[in-house]
Amino acid sequence: MQEKVQNGAKKALKLAIVFMIFHVFFSFVRANLTLMVTAIMTFIVEEMGVTLAAGGQLYTLASTIMGIGMLFGSVLIDKIGTSKSLFLSIIITALCGIVGWFSPNYSVLLASRVLLGIANAISYPAVMTIVAERFHNQSQRAMASSLVQATNSLTNVATQNITVPMFMMLGQNWHNQMLIWGLLAAALAVVFVLGDRKPTAFFTEYNAGLSAGKSDSSEVPKESGSSLLKALKFRSVWAAVISFTGATWLYTLYMTFLPTILKTVHGMTPAEASSITSLINLTGVVFCLASGFLLRKLKNFKVPMVCMMVILTAGGIFAMLAKPGIGMTVSVLMIGIGWFCNIPLVNTAVMIADGITPKIFAAATAIWTVLGCVLGMFIPSLFSALAEVHGMQHAVIILCSGGIVAILGALMFPNKTTKAAE
Repeated sequence: MQEKVQNGAKKALKLAIVFMIFHVFFSFVRANLTLMVTAIMTFIVEEMGVTLAAGGQLYTLASTIMGIGMLFGSVLIDKIGTSKSLFLSIIITALCGIVGWFSPNYSVLLASRVLLGIANAISYPAVMTIVAERFHNQSQRAMASSLVQATNSLTNVATQNITVPMFMMLGQNWHNQMLIWGLLAAALAVVFVLGDRKPTAFFTEYNAGLSAGKSDSSEVPKESGSSLLKALKFRSVWAAVISFTGATWLYTLYMTFLPTILKTVHGMTPAEASSITSLINLTGVVFCLASGFLLRKLKNFKVPMVCMMVILTAGGIFAMLAKPGIGMTVSVLMIGIGWFCNIPLVNTAVMIADGITPKIFAAATAIWTVLGCVLGMFIPSLFSALAEVHGMQHAVIILCSGGIVAILGALMFPNKTTKAAE
């Protein structure tokens, strides 16, 4: 019997790793469709004849729709399961690229960003739920959660460094650029639907066996009712909601306008500005992977969370005060460290808390993402208004006040998790 359990665990781990490899490719496609509008924003606004604030909405609208939609994404996962939900997300991602390619005006282009927001609203909670379902102890889950974030960071880095060269190679035709990524998403949909049938059936049976045998302390009996309502009963969830709301506000601000500020204020080329901004995500790759090892045995999550939020806030302020060079580089690296080290910290702290099931965790993720992204939709307008009066750099410094909210949320976390490591 013990040998059967061990063989099942080995097979489960191998299948989970295969899924993580697939996630790398899907994350790369989503990153390109998401971030290309910030790297070539000046070209898009000129072609469309719209304002800078309208250009900023091409990024923040997708983030906002993602945030709002994650509530429905969580419900969808409850209804049809994680695999079907993720497949639907991939299909919608493909439609985003195709609609973006076709867009004859700004309104249709905005519609493509709505599709992207919906796709991301489903994909992120689905991926994190699959992680919770297919990895069965704190060590595995911490490492898998960190790998997900590291993957997202790595694909963002790649996107920020290939978008402009690809744009130039295609004759400055961002329409065709979107079509390419849309078609690649369609290809991934085919790969997923053909490859995940047997793994899904296996994990359903395997998890049922674990639950029946009580072989994993993180498994709890299934309950009926809304996962969203259950999530709100946990202190760790509320702490994560407040902390992530403030942190997402800052990250959205940096990712939306930092390339434009570097180009406009400091006279950098679009490629140079994108490369500097990509350091945020490059840092994320390194520190997400490192945090995966550190989180396996970590008991106190509060102190490192507070430290990361302080670093995130300070990094944005210093980036606006620094000149191009070492000071600017260090500041951008601080943003990456603060943001990406905090994500696996928060995810793991909530994921392993007593009473948190995979679906409740997905619901919790949806809640804190919603608030952060909804607030993020106001950033382009606020930034533009403040920039007109105080200048772009001072506008960012003023909006860094969102870091106070992030720090207060981090302080709300329990000093120690109450669940055993395994």
